[in-house]
Amino acid sequence: MSRSQNEEFQQWWNKQRDRNNHDVLYTGDDEAFLTVEIRTPATVDPDKDRIRTRTARQLSRLYLLKFKQLASSFVWIGNSFLYLVRTANRRIANDNPPSVSSSARLYRLIKGFLVVVVLLLCFELAAYFKGWHFTPPSVASAEVAVEVVYAWWLEIRASYLAPPLQSLTNVCIILFLIQSVDRLVLVLGCFWIKLRRIKPVASMAYPTKLVGEGVRLEDYPMVIVQIPMCNEKEVYQQSIGAVCMLDWPRERMLVQVLDDSSELDVQQLIKAEVQKWQQRGVRIVYRHRLIRTGYKAGNLKAAMNCEYVKDYEFVAIFDADFQPPADFLKKTVPHFKGNDELALVQTRWAFVNKDENLLTRLQNINLSFHFEVEQQVNGVFINFFGFNGTAGVWRIKALEDCGGWLERTTVEDMDIAVRAHLCGWKFIYLNDVKCLCELPESYEAYKKQQYRWHSGPMQLFRLCFFDILRSKVSVAKKANMIFLFFLLRKLILPFYSFTLFCVILPLTMFFPEANLPSWVVCYIPGIMSILNIIPAPRSFPFIVPYLLFENTMSVTKFGAMISGLFKFGSSYEWVVTKKLGRSSEADLVAYAESGSLAESTTIQRSSSDSGLTELSKLGAAKKAGTTKRNRLYRTEIALAFILLAASVRSLLSAQGIHFYFLLFQGITFVVVGLDLIGEQILPFFTDSIREWQKEPSKRIPKTCLPVFVVKKKKFIIMSLLLLLALSLLISVSGAKFSGRPGVNYGQLGNNLPSPADSVNLIKSLNAKRVKLYDANPKILTALNGTDITVSVMVPNELIVNISKSESLSDDWIRSNILPFYPTTKIRYLLVGNEILSSPDSELKSSLVPAMRKIQRSLKSLGVKKVKVGTSLAVDVLQSSFPPSSGEFRSDISGLVMKPMLQFLNRTKSFLFVDVYPYFAWAQDPTHVDLDYAIFESTNVTVTDPVTNLTYHNLFDQMIDAFVFAMKRLGYPDLRIWVAETGWPNNGDYDQIGANIYNAATYNRNVVKKLAADPPVGTPARPGKVLPAFVFALYNENQKTGPGTERHFGLLHPNGTQVYGIDLSGKTTEYKESLPAPENNELYKGKIWCVVAKGANWTQLGDALSYACSQGNNTCDPIQRGGPCHKPDLTVLHASYAFSSYWAQFRKTGGTCSFNGLATQTIKDPSYGRCEFPSVTL
Repeated sequence: MSRSQNEEFQQWWNKQRDRNNHDVLYTGDDEAFLTVEIRTPATVDPDKDRIRTRTARQLSRLYLLKFKQLASSFVWIGNSFLYLVRTANRRIANDNPPSVSSSARLYRLIKGFLVVVVLLLCFELAAYFKGWHFTPPSVASAEVAVEVVYAWWLEIRASYLAPPLQSLTNVCIILFLIQSVDRLVLVLGCFWIKLRRIKPVASMAYPTKLVGEGVRLEDYPMVIVQIPMCNEKEVYQQSIGAVCMLDWPRERMLVQVLDDSSELDVQQLIKAEVQKWQQRGVRIVYRHRLIRTGYKAGNLKAAMNCEYVKDYEFVAIFDADFQPPADFLKKTVPHFKGNDELALVQTRWAFVNKDENLLTRLQNINLSFHFEVEQQVNGVFINFFGFNGTAGVWRIKALEDCGGWLERTTVEDMDIAVRAHLCGWKFIYLNDVKCLCELPESYEAYKKQQYRWHSGPMQLFRLCFFDILRSKVSVAKKANMIFLFFLLRKLILPFYSFTLFCVILPLTMFFPEANLPSWVVCYIPGIMSILNIIPAPRSFPFIVPYLLFENTMSVTKFGAMISGLFKFGSSYEWVVTKKLGRSSEADLVAYAESGSLAESTTIQRSSSDSGLTELSKLGAAKKAGTTKRNRLYRTEIALAFILLAASVRSLLSAQGIHFYFLLFQGITFVVVGLDLIGEQILPFFTDSIREWQKEPSKRIPKTCLPVFVVKKKKFIIMSLLLLLALSLLISVSGAKFSGRPGVNYGQLGNNLPSPADSVNLIKSLNAKRVKLYDANPKILTALNGTDITVSVMVPNELIVNISKSESLSDDWIRSNILPFYPTTKIRYLLVGNEILSSPDSELKSSLVPAMRKIQRSLKSLGVKKVKVGTSLAVDVLQSSFPPSSGEFRSDISGLVMKPMLQFLNRTKSFLFVDVYPYFAWAQDPTHVDLDYAIFESTNVTVTDPVTNLTYHNLFDQMIDAFVFAMKRLGYPDLRIWVAETGWPNNGDYDQIGANIYNAATYNRNVVKKLAADPPVGTPARPGKVLPAFVFALYNENQKTGPGTERHFGLLHPNGTQVYGIDLSGKTTEYKESLPAPENNELYKGKIWCVVAKGANWTQLGDALSYACSQGNNTCDPIQRGGPCHKPDLTVLHASYAFSSYWAQFRKTGGTCSFNGLATQTIKDPSYGRCEFPSVTL
């Protein structure tokens, strides 16, 4: 029963293992290069780690060597770049035109798509340089032909092209999310398996040794081991040798070498190898078909038709490059014992060349996820998965029951698995049993493999769809097979991947009315890539190349899917994946040797005598070698130009994340299209190694070798740095959202600086945000090209009409936003100002519909980065103290506020509120402490009796009242933006606390709080960013109302600061001394209303007429003959009229303002017999 070990094979195997376990060692005397010696931990001399002192001479020598090493690194980088350029040039010069196939059809479509994209880009560039992105022309106003064409194009694009594109985008996004959820569920299933340590357990186990106590020959089932191969001379010896070394009784195992090779020399080599093992007592047969039909399926089918197969119970299948471990059958066959429903035991693949180049590393990520997650989860939970075609053991009865191997598709392994499952058979997957194999090392081989793997399933789906429906399995199994196994994972995945990222994404750059969100482009794919890479954690540094390369491969997979679905001729092609004969872990030095493993003299010496004649005929062919073809993949190159053109268009639109994604994805397509990935790029490095082997005295510096040969650490560090750089690029693509307050820019003054000067003054305050009370085109133009983000406002008088007309909303956006967006960074659009404080019920009910109309208009017109909101005053709260009692007024709570909050939450906008602690304090200075209002309180706090939250300032208290009011309506997390806050620096005599000291103290403290890093937040929302606008930029002399309304400014109209302030929050100490507060207590005495200094005479006459027209003999004393009449002294007459009007109407709301022409005084302006009316406080 036992047999002696094959010493020759074992010696060869040990030699390969030992060579692979030794680290690379380079030594030499050349001072130009550092000596590099890398050892395994077991061989490190501990004495080497002892700290030794160095002399100055030694240190100088060391630094000199380091400098030379750095210089050689730059030389190597330059040589590498030149090599890549030469390689790319060679690809282009020697390219062959594509063959007529489905890929050629796809190429023609993409080429047409490229022409359209280039034309659109030229059109958009011309429009950009003409300034039409500021003011898009309309058909009615267009004057020249080009302008008319562009206007028509805008209308056609918005009305007819963008809507269907958006619909297709939405469909693809839904498919993308469904597939992402499926992947997440698989990962969670895998996590559950690991957590609960679930694994298939066999009912029995074979002993380690074949000979032992209680072991009978009959306990070992009869097993056939099949090795199908076709012209694979690089790997035949490894697979045959590994299979013949399986630890299984020879009497109970038969090896079938199924050779479909068309090359006579390869047939002779394989036949000689079989004869060699036959002479050593292994039961092995060589089969070669004369009529080779059906590819691998036909080969396996012919082998199973042999007469002796009926004597065997199981069949194990290994492709030509697979090397099963010796105990493979002992670990797989026992699972069939006592489990009569089991048809297949599938094992995992392990790759000997996964670190060979970037291409193999990326493949390893995909296949690690496939086996670790997909196969394992499906095997554990539903006992069904796709057979991988190799490294598995089948019950022969199950093969016969489902009809055996069929030649109808190129995925015979999936075909037979599906049919077996429909017949009721179950599968088991063993994740801990691994078979060594090879990954394709060239892009050409990998591309052909993936084409076959993605066209075949679609062929199979067409053929077996009705068989699935008619089968007797449960509805759940039918649904799983149709919707998950075929549609979602085989059809939808390549469809949306190609359509979304290679077609829709670039199109949305030219059709801005259609929106593809950033989270679809960047964030969700990034998360999915992280999930994919979890089974191969050492590959984490390759996460960015993996994401980009997978999108690149979607072209091939999409073409294959379409080919298989519609029965194109290319879907029936079978190309054997190229092998290189790797026998151990990738070793670049070994790969650079002159002869491969299959060509070594050891093989010839060990061959039988009958094969020597045939072998001798191959000498010339071996010496001649093979020449790698230069390939240019035109489809990928065309898509690269499409994506790069779209990246240029996205740059014009200032879409940061989209730009970076399109740029890097386009570069990836260029690299792949020029075949600069995989084995084709390795000759540069292998030539260097060969030179080093021929002349050992010429040592190669460490930096001149591929980093994975000498040390992986540097490569990992560089990859992490690249990942960090890309993350930084994405992060800086949009402005960092912080709490640094902005400023409100009002324009109600006749003495204010120009918009251009105002923008410079805003910058001098270090403000990064500004809020306007309209959409003033001059100001928006002045803000163009700055880094200041802008909020604009729809006037109150337009709200009702906009709520009823979407066309009016569109017109307002076209006239006021599109001419400036996106070069002026408009980010927020406020619909009205304090609308809900108005008594007009129609205006209040129109607010939310108007906000919705504006939002739809922004979206339909391609304005993607502007959020919609509205500004609310504190009087929208019915209750605000304590903060936990915060509640919106009953007249607006359900009808207006709830739908508004729903809208703001859905659009991820803010609730904009005006918060003025000044007015809350001024109304009740007796019970509200002034220091508490201006952030200066040290001993005054307020504790909410319901929440036990403690407040140290009035500002937080007012904000949290809104927080709890929103919570009552079901929106506890909606963000708040303080639309206005500030403190007046002056006011009327009847207005307490309006002075420079209080204003400077409050505004400086509120800036310090809001700009704090990390954010401070409020007691109800600690640590949350609270953005705000300080009111206001200027003291505006034409504002109506009390004097405080005209004195909230940070600047005087001449541009000088009222008091020092830095809105960045960086300045914490101000050198200037503030004037003492003079009106913190209410003035008592008489006050008059007189003409303000510098009042406009023309306007003064109108104001005089208004004051005198209000009746009750207001102006009788200044009439001709009256005691106050002074001819030609309009100022005196107007001062009397203002004082008389104010004294008469103050209690009913009259103010001493007159559009900024009047001011209060405590100096009696009376003269002679003329006594001015006064107000007594």
